[in-house]
Amino acid sequence: MASIATVAISSSTPDRVVKRLSEEIQFALRQAEVITRLEKLGTLLTPGSAESFDRLLIQEQETWTRVINERGIRAA
Repeated sequence: MASIATVAISSSTPDRVVKRLSEEIQFALRQAEVITRLEKLGTLLTPGSAESFDRLLIQEQETWTRVINERGIRAA
């Protein structure tokens, strides 16, 4: 089973702050000790930018919207 983890911040956060936060997270995720610890927890690291995560979310929403509509799934 796959899952996705991310850091979410307000959409009103200035671009420069988003960029800096992303850079610092990317730096941390390249540290051997962080990688080792996360891998021991069963994590497959695939770090990416805020933009790439936005694209992933849009793709996932499109996929699951299609699946729900094709199968006629409705909330109980």
